[in-house]
Amino acid sequence: MGLLSMLIPVCNAQRILTEQEQADIDTFLYLQAKHETEIKALITTDTLYLVDRKYVYAYKGYHISYDNTKVIPLTSKEKQTITDAYKEGTLGISVNDVVNYAAIPTFYTYLFVTGDTFILSYNYGIFKYGDFEEYDVTISNKWRQKVESIIKKYCPDSFSQSEQY
Repeated sequence: MGLLSMLIPVCNAQRILTEQEQADIDTFLYLQAKHETEIKALITTDTLYLVDRKYVYAYKGYHISYDNTKVIPLTSKEKQTITDAYKEGTLGISVNDVVNYAAIPTFYTYLFVTGDTFILSYNYGIFKYGDFEEYDVTISNKWRQKVESIIKKYCPDSFSQSEQY
């Protein structure tokens, strides 16, 4: 009994987090809450639009724009697929988004938008919210195939040609 009573306090002891570890946890919790807010925005929107990558313009100043006369309305089933893919994806914190976005050429980026208030970029199985964010959402191959089948349906020319646009 003496040995067991000596082990219990040791097992219950918690390691004190470093300042950086606590900051990382706080950042993740903050970004997770933002991600959940974005999911709610997707769920509650009436219409989700797709923007073909040939009408998307990425600038190195953390800004993405698009030709808003070229938006394609998605069906409610397609909107649900995009929402589910985003919701089921894995949240990842980007360490240096300046490099990440600067390295993504314009022709790789499709957008899902609800107007000027919500812009979700899609690039080879990875979603990013807004013009420039601290994190991304990576989706599984199952969801990637579903999302890309929607893109292929509406944007067959740009999807089949990797660098033309």
